[in-house]
Amino acid sequence: MFGRLRNKRAAASADSAKASGATAELLTGSAELADELRRALIRVECGHTEVSVDEDSRPVLSLQVEDMDAAVALGRSPLCLVLTADWDGVLEGERCAEVHRSVLNDWNAAHTVPRAVAVLDADGEARVHLDTVMDCSAGATPAQVDEWVRRALAGLSQVTEFLDEEYPDARRVGSPDDDAQEDTEVTEVADTAELVAGEKVTLDRIAAVLPGETVSIKEDGASGRRGNGYVRTVGAAAPDIALHDGTLAVTTGAAFGDTGEVPDDAVAWLHAVCAQVNTEPDGVVSVVTVDEGEIIMTCALHRPVGAGMGEAQLSAVITAAREQVGHRFSGLVAEVTGGVDDA
Repeated sequence: MFGRLRNKRAAASADSAKASGATAELLTGSAELADELRRALIRVECGHTEVSVDEDSRPVLSLQVEDMDAAVALGRSPLCLVLTADWDGVLEGERCAEVHRSVLNDWNAAHTVPRAVAVLDADGEARVHLDTVMDCSAGATPAQVDEWVRRALAGLSQVTEFLDEEYPDARRVGSPDDDAQEDTEVTEVADTAELVAGEKVTLDRIAAVLPGETVSIKEDGASGRRGNGYVRTVGAAAPDIALHDGTLAVTTGAAFGDTGEVPDDAVAWLHAVCAQVNTEPDGVVSVVTVDEGEIIMTCALHRPVGAGMGEAQLSAVITAAREQVGHRFSGLVAEVTGGVDDA
């Protein structure tokens, strides 16, 4: 799915780099983070070209990914990595905007990466825009960058299959040159440095960095796969911190009524409200789901943590994510209830 590329080295994985007394290096500068991003792309054999510097003076790397117009940008304020992509299919035909929003809502509710939303392109055609953000404001280790790149690209592969199944007859835009892609060669040599994992993220470590009294609930992940559970702050309207399948998810939500009481047009409107805020650049995803007969609206921010995290970094990441998710959810509640968002 990343194109048929020839690399001078086999890819290396963070999973194979077991710390042997070494300490994970924390990257805190934009230049060193950009260099590590390039190395990670080489390791996974994803061809890339530095195409431009955008209006915020951020380097932008164009990625060679099949069926996608994809790129990664380096954000400086705050320091972050942002992968964006546009699927090459056009959403048209018998399906209306409400159906498109429902389809993409289902994807967002079931997957941690990438976030998907229908938008109008420069030609006024409905396209699927995808993104995922890695907050690096507290720094990032090479192993964390490697993990994020691998998960982001795997997510693009999965969402392409999903969209191809949902829209098998979608008209495609652009004229990709398959032969040119097949002949593309990555000439850079991947580095041989070991990717050192940080301290494993656990429910106990999460609880230790949260203010106030907390309770930890161990259970399967929301996806039904093996998970660790979640940590909840007692007596406070604060987002939960879930840990499952190597992903940390900061989530909060509320029920808006039973399925038999909420009319279909109201559910469609909730989908539209969530889709609108899913275009915001912070990476927070908002979805509408049904749980035990209730209509639930949820906001979440996902972060892979399989590569581990130091204490200060874990605290900073969780604090920032809780603030973002809480602010987004307060705004949605105000929009839905007609209240005033003073979060």
